[in-house]
Amino acid sequence: MVASALPAALRGLAVPSVAALRARLPLRGPLLGLDVTSTHVGAALSDGNRTSAAPFGALARSTPALDARTLRLALAAPATHPALSRRGAVGTLDSADEPAAAIVPAALVVGVPPGDGAAADVAAYVADLVGASPEPFPGLAAVLFWEEADVVRRVLPAVDDYEAAMAFLVLAELRVSTARGAVEERRAGSKQ
Repeated sequence: MVASALPAALRGLAVPSVAALRARLPLRGPLLGLDVTSTHVGAALSDGNRTSAAPFGALARSTPALDARTLRLALAAPATHPALSRRGAVGTLDSADEPAAAIVPAALVVGVPPGDGAAADVAAYVADLVGASPEPFPGLAAVLFWEEADVVRRVLPAVDDYEAAMAFLVLAELRVSTARGAVEERRAGSKQ
C-alpha cells in the first residue's frame, strides 16, 4: 500500500514490508492479524514469541469504535484463546489459579483484499479502529498491510483457515527476515 494513500492516523505506524515490521517490533509480543471485509472482521493472534498463531475469532463489522471496543475486551480475556498455552505466551502466569494478563499486540497485520477501492476502505477502517478511544492497542509498534492474494497463492492450499494462513505466512516471513538479519550482523561483525 502506498504511504501517501494512507489515512494520516496510520502514516507513522504503517510499514511497507515484513523486514520493516521486524525492525519495529520489540523482542517479544504477539501479532494480531485482521481480515477486514465489508461485513466481518476476522482475527488471528500469534504467541508472544511469534512462532505460532491461531484464529482468534470473528465479529460482525460495525463501526470502528464499536469493533475496537469488542477487540479490546476480547484481548483482555486471553485465557480462552487457543494459541496461548503455558509455553511462554505473552500474558501467561506461572500459577494456574491466576488469570492471564491482557494481550497487548505489538503490531497489526491487516489483509488487503484484491479489488478497486478495497485497500482504501480497509485502510480507512483500520485508521479509525486504531484511533478509537479508549485506545484499543496501546503501545502498537506498527501496522503492515498484507496483500491477501499473496497469502492465498503461497499458503492457503496447505492450511484449512484463512486467518491462520495469513498469520503463518507473516510469521514465516518474520523468521526468514530475522535469520537474514542475524547472518548480516555476523557478516558485518566479521568484517571489522
